[in-house]
Amino acid sequence: VTITDANGTTVDTVRVVINYHPVTNTSTLETFATIQEAIDATNTVNGNTIVVCAGIYNEQVVVNKELDIRGPNYGIDPNVGPLGAPAIITFPTASDGGELMVIRADDVKVDGFTFDGSNNVTATGSSGITAYGDNIEVTNNTVSNFNYVSVWFSSYHPDYPTPSQGTF
Repeated sequence: VTITDANGTTVDTVRVVINYHPVTNTSTLETFATIQEAIDATNTVNGNTIVVCAGIYNEQVVVNKELDIRGPNYGIDPNVGPLGAPAIITFPTASDGGELMVIRADDVKVDGFTFDGSNNVTATGSSGITAYGDNIEVTNNTVSNFNYVSVWFSSYHPDYPTPSQGTF
């Protein structure tokens, strides 16, 4: 790589590190490598919007704040389309199943994702989205390949129980 500055000085040997951060908190303009990092960030607070680029996200996600989480197909009905490249949330390689996404907060929106459990169908069961709270909207998502529950909601949430399985 050759870099030339405004004075015409050039440098031929430069180490370039490119950090790819496909997840953005549009309320704070911070970027993150994973969805969970964006949720857990200190500056991410109730009412923020998190936007996720297309790609594969090998992570189990716990949503414990009132957030609007938008995938690349936000607002597009997957039954009508056309859909763009998806953000696919799937189990990490070392996962023992459990829930792919657990929502433990009120007023959460999740829109425009693909939840795929095909890489981890354990004997004890795997679930796509489980949610404990009120005013939760899960729309315009594709949820497939789970052998226990694909989507489950409950407004009962005594301190939002800890997920039953998996490493979070």
